[in-house]
Amino acid sequence: MPELVLRPFVVPGPSADVAAARRERRRRDQMPPNPAADRSRGILDHLLEGCQIISPDWRYVYVNDAVVRHSRRERGDLLGHRMMDVFPGIEQTPMFTALERCMERREPSRLLNEFTYPDGLRRWFDLRIEPVPEGVFILSWDVTEQRMAEQTIHTQLQRLRALRAIDRAILGSGDLD
Repeated sequence: MPELVLRPFVVPGPSADVAAARRERRRRDQMPPNPAADRSRGILDHLLEGCQIISPDWRYVYVNDAVVRHSRRERGDLLGHRMMDVFPGIEQTPMFTALERCMERREPSRLLNEFTYPDGLRRWFDLRIEPVPEGVFILSWDVTEQRMAEQTIHTQLQRLRALRAIDRAILGSGDLD
């Protein structure tokens, strides 16, 4: 009778992503302690700016506390998962084009990115994208309040210009007697 051999296999999909993230955590846990790296990570974790590292296969490798707040997701929903799985349609955005350029050509870039959340809320982020050995590093700053103030100023200037045009038309229309 032939011998039955059972071999494990991995089903591609979210469970494989979770397994990969677990393997990466175990690998990191088995590495010798590195106080300098731990200190640096601790500093990055608490910056006001968002800091994230994206791997060449578009997985979140590192996210700090600000990125977790900006994304409105849990850290576990990001780490080890592909950007396009977490935010469907992201690959059609100018931001993703900048990420691809940085990933492929190793060229840094900076852009102002408007992000619309699934519930319709819109926020603006100043993004700085840099190539790093692990993939790309993204530094993000929420500039929504600044953008709103700029839009308010722009609207007020338009109103003042319209009033000035009306004043000129009145003054140029003839006698005031």
